[in-house]
Amino acid sequence: MFFFFTVRPHLTGCISPSMETFHCRWSVGSFQNLSEPRDLRLFYFNRLPLTTSETNWSECPLYSTERPDECFFNENHTTIWTSYNVQLRSRDQSVLYDEISFSVPDIGEFTASKPHQSVVARCLFILSVCS
Repeated sequence: MFFFFTVRPHLTGCISPSMETFHCRWSVGSFQNLSEPRDLRLFYFNRLPLTTSETNWSECPLYSTERPDECFFNENHTTIWTSYNVQLRSRDQSVLYDEISFSVPDIGEFTASKPHQSVVARCLFILSVCS
């Protein structure tokens, strides 16, 4: 017997190597017809205290020219100690495929002197459950 599982497009994670910038990546899953640039679009909002409402979503500030599945947030779009919500949407924005929330310290890479934090960061990056 043969089973085929459909995997929806999804965020594979966000990571900040320096706590000054970060990037987010996604996968088309088994939806291979969504492999062209901008077939999937990334939107975000940064929950700055008293300045942003949840309805004020912005599109990815810089899509990668090297990878069709990556968005880069430079220093002008990165704020630590605030919460980000990131959504993966269809080209016309009619379908919301995935959403995650995080703060930059949660997705930061840590030194080997803090191995427990490295494990947590890597788990957050791949969005999987560590056992």
